[in-house]
Amino acid sequence: MRVLAVILTLPVLTLAWAQGGAPTAPAAVQLQLQQKPATELLIKSPTGQLIKAPANINIKLHTQVLKEPASVSDVLRYNGLSDDPTTLDMLKRMNPDKDFSSGQIPAGTKIDLYTPTIKDPANKTDIKGLGMTFDSPVVGKWAVREQVAEVASTRKAAYELSPNVYENGADWNVHKKVVSDIDEAAQVLQAKADTMSSADLAVAQYQIEYASRRAAQLNEKAAEVGTISAWDITSAQEAAAPTQTMTTRMLSGQTPMPLRRVKVSVVQQGTTQDVKGLQVYVLPAGIVDDPQLFSDADILTYLNRFSFIDETSPSVQNVAIFDARVWVGEKFQHAQMAELIKHKQLKKYRTIHDPNMLQPTLDLVFSMPDDLVKP
Repeated sequence: MRVLAVILTLPVLTLAWAQGGAPTAPAAVQLQLQQKPATELLIKSPTGQLIKAPANINIKLHTQVLKEPASVSDVLRYNGLSDDPTTLDMLKRMNPDKDFSSGQIPAGTKIDLYTPTIKDPANKTDIKGLGMTFDSPVVGKWAVREQVAEVASTRKAAYELSPNVYENGADWNVHKKVVSDIDEAAQVLQAKADTMSSADLAVAQYQIEYASRRAAQLNEKAAEVGTISAWDITSAQEAAAPTQTMTTRMLSGQTPMPLRRVKVSVVQQGTTQDVKGLQVYVLPAGIVDDPQLFSDADILTYLNRFSFIDETSPSVQNVAIFDARVWVGEKFQHAQMAELIKHKQLKKYRTIHDPNMLQPTLDLVFSMPDDLVKP
């Protein structure tokens, strides 16, 4: 029996070290792999009875930043979740660096969790207090199901296009390669989702979502205009290129994208005096440039996820090597900043675009008051 135990745990140890995990990570990953992924969404009634959730409800990765202290129970209920052992286990898994033992969460805490969403946009059902739970706390695979289906639909539509719609006939095969690469990345993401960290899952989902929706625009253009230009194809290729890197890295147990250390300092204009108490906001360029491709909720959750945790100055955080936009503003203005993004009104930001990691560490200096973004 002792030999068998070694054989079973060896792959877990290998995965943890490949991802740069801390010494305690292997046991956590091993526990996660031993449990079955969720196969059913449930609703817990006020009487405690579990019933199957309506078909129009799905779940998604959600990130929020608490403006005020809150109880764990209130956070779960506010996000439409039942306050039960399964959802609490999910919360702990998603936030392994947080201590929830007191039942209270301090202001300024960044929380990741899986929350219910309503599939039908016309349905105004309020998820607060919905009381949703799962049949297992390992719900990553379930949470990416809709995204995988969306990518597959985009791929199918592209394959059905006629070669005659392309300005350059050779682009027919290029287009099919683009959507196939995105689809492969989505399939790998689904296979790995249950063992990925919240941060890694968000990076992968963003890259796949952006690439897929850019590719879907070509399908729509073919239907509306009847012609796909060479520029359209090149643009879609550029959007999809990171998914190839991601697929290779995820298959080898690495983070979806390499990380670079970014240090942000804010100084009073004309001096070297640090300005304290500001927030460093971060979003990928695809969301800033094409916010119409993302829902309001997705823009906000990505902003919550990628923005820095610590206030200025300085503030340091690892940032994935996607083409990023970084700016500074007052604390806890995530919702207001998301509105700026939605309406393409963000004007003051710094660009980080170094896909070859020529600068693995980067220092950015903002000047007050000129560089401060005010919604």
